[in-house]
Amino acid sequence: MVNKVDLLFYYGEYDPDLLSYIDICEEFHEKLGFSKVQQLLLKGPFGKYYLIEGDSGIRTIQTILSVSAVLELLSL
Repeated sequence: MVNKVDLLFYYGEYDPDLLSYIDICEEFHEKLGFSKVQQLLLKGPFGKYYLIEGDSGIRTIQTILSVSAVLELLSL
């Protein structure tokens, strides 16, 4: 079962070079109340979805951050 949650979380000042997969999952857990993050999806600026897997997926986030200042991360 997938539930849609309308929630906006502003991360604030960040250094994209210091992003890590584990830290993003911890943000969903600690600040947004998710019990567990099984998958992270990123909606790019042109509506395309990307599966973020581990720290190698962070490069996808960094690339999209160079195009758009706003990211839409989805967690399952």
